[in-house]
Amino acid sequence: MFIRKYFYRIILLFFFSLILSFLSCSAKPMGYAVVLWDESEEFKIGELLEVMEESKIRKTYLVVAGGEKNLRDIEAFKTRFFELKADADAFIRDYEACFNQFAFSEKDGLPVREEAHQEAKRIYMLKAGQLVKVLNRETGPVDIGSYQDYWYRVLTEDGYEGFCFGYYLSGFESRGNPREEAQMLMGQDPLLDKLLSEIWRPEYFAEMIDKERIDLFRLRQGIGLFPSADSRAIRLVTAKYTINFTYEKIEKTGTGRYHFQSRDQKKDLRISIVRDNRIIISYNLAGRALSVAYILIEENLGEIIEQERSRRLEIFNTITSQGRVLKSSGYGNIRLPEGLSFEWTNFGRLGSQIFLKEVKGSGIVDFPFFLSAELAGKFDGIITFRFDEYQAEEGTSFLYKIDQKGIRMVFIRSENIDDLEVGRTGLSPLILYFTFGRS
Repeated sequence: MFIRKYFYRIILLFFFSLILSFLSCSAKPMGYAVVLWDESEEFKIGELLEVMEESKIRKTYLVVAGGEKNLRDIEAFKTRFFELKADADAFIRDYEACFNQFAFSEKDGLPVREEAHQEAKRIYMLKAGQLVKVLNRETGPVDIGSYQDYWYRVLTEDGYEGFCFGYYLSGFESRGNPREEAQMLMGQDPLLDKLLSEIWRPEYFAEMIDKERIDLFRLRQGIGLFPSADSRAIRLVTAKYTINFTYEKIEKTGTGRYHFQSRDQKKDLRISIVRDNRIIISYNLAGRALSVAYILIEENLGEIIEQERSRRLEIFNTITSQGRVLKSSGYGNIRLPEGLSFEWTNFGRLGSQIFLKEVKGSGIVDFPFFLSAELAGKFDGIITFRFDEYQAEEGTSFLYKIDQKGIRMVFIRSENIDDLEVGRTGLSPLILYFTFGRS
């Protein structure tokens, strides 16, 4: 009798459980949840879930997923809840573009704010390398101080959701394991690798090449930014000085932004990669903060320099084809032997009027300057005499015009030369005339 009574109780409990299970599975959901991010991968990003119950104590939803009859729990912060399925479907369509978008912080203490502006309440601080899920990006970049970037709505792995300014966020796309991919990306930096493997030239190199006006003192093979990753040094060579930056550490301060730290803080160097072929370097020189653009030059600098030298030699040969000696009763004689050299004798008082210092009379002839459009119809070119006593870039220059008998030269002062171009002769210029001679 006891066994039969016990058997009936078991049967009743079994059917009661079936009825409860049927009622649970057939009950109308209280709403719908869209999965934002689930690191356990039990749920897919963007998956639509039917929410049957909510536990405010445990902060979870009891959900039905994928048409399955079994119920599962998911933490509420991993989802976005909607009462209506249509609203959930609309959110999925908007969120789809960010399904695979993640980011990690490039510095400690990167703030996550309640709203997308700098003064908004700070609700969280990201650690360096911390992974976040990107939920969306605000429309249009904004400026904060000297930085420009977007605001991103992000979700942390421990449930904080807010806005983060993107200057120190490194975004990436992941269709696999985002945490592993973030670790791999943090160990790689193709931008830094390229920065340290190239020779960078001052931006004015490209301007000279484009204009076909080459200053051989400022465009040289030895001028540029020369990194050496093996020796942890970067050598900066300009037309006026050389600085050797030796660094102990490279701190990444943003996407494409690096701080090369030295024991001597005055020798620190900061480099920002603006484009694939353009960087901005920032450093201190004699107490002044300088920022200068450097670029990659595709053209062969050796060929460009050689072409410019040939251009100048061709002008010299054109003049000397009329005669190797320029004769003047008042201004002396100028002999022009081979090799762009000159010997100027008997110049008398002329030297104290236009020469930069006391000279003996020999040196190199050069043709570094160009005529303005206004002067191009009046003169054939500009000739510069660099005396042996002058500094390398110094010279005494003249506009010149060749006729059948000789050459007329008009003295031009340095203030009338701008960006390698002579635009005017000045008031009451000194005019010299020389006849051609063969010896």
